[in-house]
Amino acid sequence: DLSSRAFTYPVFVFDSNANFHGVTFELNRAFSRGLTFYTSYTFGKAISELDTVNSAILENLQWHSQNPFDRKGDRGESSFSIRHRFTINGIYELPFGQGKPFLSNVNGITNALLGGWSLNALGEFRSGYPFSIATGFGITGVGDAIALPDRPNILRANSEVGRVDQWFDPKAFALQDPGRLGNAPRNPVRGPGFNKLDFSLIKKFRAGERMGVEFRAEFFNVLNHPNFGLPFHQLYIGGVRQFDHVPTQAELDALPCNLTAAQAQTTSCNPRAGTISRTVSTPRQLQFGLKVTF
Repeated sequence: DLSSRAFTYPVFVFDSNANFHGVTFELNRAFSRGLTFYTSYTFGKAISELDTVNSAILENLQWHSQNPFDRKGDRGESSFSIRHRFTINGIYELPFGQGKPFLSNVNGITNALLGGWSLNALGEFRSGYPFSIATGFGITGVGDAIALPDRPNILRANSEVGRVDQWFDPKAFALQDPGRLGNAPRNPVRGPGFNKLDFSLIKKFRAGERMGVEFRAEFFNVLNHPNFGLPFHQLYIGGVRQFDHVPTQAELDALPCNLTAAQAQTTSCNPRAGTISRTVSTPRQLQFGLKVTF
């Protein structure tokens, strides 16, 4: 029976290890006296050797391993790991008009103006995604020439600047010699956080016995908070020389990235490194709606 015989050749599979640790706190109120809400806060951390492909990972091409022969060398915080996340949603019916605590004895016309109003809110506030710093070209000889996962050497751990024009400092890293793996860990820098609050004002009233009318004024990103994408993470441009002469040390020190005199003859600093060029949410938007039921 061939089905019971042991394999005579090794089996290779595409897999990796991952784990998640976190805690969630929730606070909610069932509908009472016109108010209901739900809030939650999550503190967590996801660690993996490799990530499945999602939008956050695709943005910086981080789904490939720097060294496919050493998966544990890529162990680090996952590209989709969110340390802090707070969400809130709620509805509050204003206490005015017939059947409410205030102005309950008004006539029909006054009630049509002052009664039936409610406020709705929906918000999400979270920390940013971590991301890797890449050399920008294949220098190790073992990585993927398409995904460019090769990481440089790290000179200092705290490289974050936090500005749109320079989210991290490229000079916190250095280009290693060809054929060597960089010692920078996977995903050492965290990108911008995300903060968004939506708000709506709703008015309901009757128009006769069989017709109901609902008016809505909806504000998306009511605080008009800009939410930025991940910065450009590739430090260098391979095959393009920084200088057409042997540079002095003063010229090397003035560069926005770290290069030796020899490296500057075959490699140049990427001027986009550390910059953010796009947003991941829209500016404040306002829309009105009217619904009639009968």
